[in-house]
Parts: sequence; structure tokens; C-alpha cells
Amino acid sequence: MHIMPSSPESPITLADVQQRAFDRLLQAISPGRLVVLIAGPGSGKSTLLRAAHEQRGGALLGAAEIQRAVSERDPLAIEDAVYSLVGEALDSNDVVFVDDLHLVTQVVQGCHSYPRGGFINVALAALTGRAAAMGRTLVVATSHHMTDALVRLGDRVFITDFTASDYRTICGSYLSPEQIQ
Repeated sequence: MHIMPSSPESPITLADVQQRAFDRLLQAISPGRLVVLIAGPGSGKSTLLRAAHEQRGGALLGAAEIQRAVSERDPLAIEDAVYSLVGEALDSNDVVFVDDLHLVTQVVQGCHSYPRGGFINVALAALTGRAAAMGRTLVVATSHHMTDALVRLGDRVFITDFTASDYRTICGSYLSPEQIQ
């Protein structure tokens, strides 16, 4: 079990599998790179991004910020909203963390009614190039729903499957020792 300071009243507890991924994530963060944190639902992607943001600073963008940006544009220009939101964050931050990217990619690539299905790859490639040109780092968290641009351009970091010990650590964050036995 690894405890990281988040705030004095609510420290972040990481299971061993999460700690290994967190260490790899921090190691991968370097100027000019796109880093992709990949894991299934509920495995701690958001937790790791928050912890990395605490250590590295920069901007942390999530579903609320993405929704706000999308709501200000034509509903058929989701990737444009993401490009603008993340691009503005890159302009003023050395590191930009984008959580929940899979929520966007599932709509723009997984919905056959969306007319610009693969266009999110253009936005992600342009953002990756922009980050590289500026010496900035873009870190995104997504489920296993990867776009072509993320596969080709990103340095991938995985949160692998949890072991029984990892589940015990996570449960220990919420339950008393008696409840875990």
C-alpha cells in the first residue's frame, strides 16, 4: 500500500498495481511527449492523474471542462471543442492532463451517427504536434477504446489487472480491518 498526500484529511491510497503505473506515468512525462494512461473503468485513472497533477502541476481537465467546451460549439464539432480546450491549456502550462478522453472518443468514433467519426484523430495529432513544438507534455487517460492517433503517437502506460492484494488495499481505504477479514 502506498499513501500519497492529497490533502491532510483525505490522502490518496494506491494499490501496488496503481503505484507501478503511477511511477511509469511520472517517468514518461517529459517535454514534447503524449502519454496515454490506459485502464478499465474503476481502476484508478482519475486518481493517478490527480496525483500526477499534484506532483507536476499544470492543468487538469476532465469531463466537466470538456462538456463546458462542447456546449459552446456546434454539437457536430466535438473534436474542435476538445482541440480548443486542450490547446488553450497547453499554451499556458508545461503539462496538461486530460481525464476521461474515452467519453469523447466513444461518441465521435463509436457512434455511427456522428458525421466526423475519425476526425478526433486530426485534433489529437495536431495537439501532440503542438505539445512537441512547445516542449510541453500532454497526458490523457482513456479506457481501452484507443484512437488511431493515440496508438501511433502516444507513449502508453497501463494500469494492469488488480490482484487480491490490490483489492485488499483499495477496500482498506474504505473499510475497517475487521470488515475486510
